[in-house]
Amino acid sequence: MNNISKVSLTALCGSLAALTAVKAGEMSIAGSAVMTMTKKSGTTTGNPLGMKSNLTFSGAGELDGGQKVALSVYNNDKSAYSSSEMSLTTNSLGSFALTQGTGGAGIGGYDDNMPRAFEETWDTGIGSGVDLAKGVGSSTTLAYTTPSLGGTTLQIAYAGRNDGSQVSDKSGGGSTNALTGKGLDVVVKSVRDLGFASTTMFAGGSWTEQESPSSTLGGDDIKDRNEGVAGATVVVGPISAGWQRTLEYTGKNQQATDVFGYKNTSWGVAFNVNDDLSVSYAEFESIRGMVEHSNTGGGRPTTTIESMQVAYTMGGVGLKVAFNDLDNGTYTSGTANDAESTLVMLSLAF
Repeated sequence: MNNISKVSLTALCGSLAALTAVKAGEMSIAGSAVMTMTKKSGTTTGNPLGMKSNLTFSGAGELDGGQKVALSVYNNDKSAYSSSEMSLTTNSLGSFALTQGTGGAGIGGYDDNMPRAFEETWDTGIGSGVDLAKGVGSSTTLAYTTPSLGGTTLQIAYAGRNDGSQVSDKSGGGSTNALTGKGLDVVVKSVRDLGFASTTMFAGGSWTEQESPSSTLGGDDIKDRNEGVAGATVVVGPISAGWQRTLEYTGKNQQATDVFGYKNTSWGVAFNVNDDLSVSYAEFESIRGMVEHSNTGGGRPTTTIESMQVAYTMGGVGLKVAFNDLDNGTYTSGTANDAESTLVMLSLAF
């Protein structure tokens, strides 16, 4: 009996020793606090002061052979869960990631990649109501990115149901957006260093299966949704500039009141005055296409935004200002949907 106990104890100690030899991962926490003052013409602003708190939990580890694993969990505001990502980066086969709600998988990470001092034109508190091409980026998504070949990578992102749901473990997405099926995004990105300048070019497409409800028109009411994006940026010294376009076909093209699709065009120029100060100017245009233009007075509803921004950072403190001009917000013409706004932001990083 004593001999059996000694053998068991020896085996247990050997197992524990093997476990302790594995490289343990590390967790870290980062946070930020944001305070804003937003003033917008043509509407009742009320109290213009606002605040936001962010927490990011990050984990990193290394497997035998040098493969790297990582985990990121984002708590967007007031410690409310926002999004997360689990990734595995191999030595030579590229990287795999399971993302949830980050918007960064597939073409979702390219809805507006233009140079700017701190925010996209439509995300400056002006209330534009524009439609953005997200692909599968807002759903729980499995993505694979190839190793870089001459500065070019290929990413494939797949969602079992592109319904925008954040699925927890041991469960499914249920009946959320029941008419929406699987989705697939493919994105090519190429980065080149030309010596005097560096360029980044990207292009991608997205396909989402959509099932039709019982038809009332003698055929399918809804087709599959398709989206695409293409653009480029160039950096020459302290100046960066870019242009891009996204297209979306909603699949709803049977009835006169259906929205057929969207075409978004954006461009921007940014100038880094020094390591702390940067300024930028950008424009964004979104055109909504209807099956029957007569439903919009014979034209295509168009929302346009202009934004001039200044950002100054020193250590973990940032002071940022945006001056914005909106025409035809939410694709509705008329002075009631035009606005000018000013956003002042003070951010603290911890």
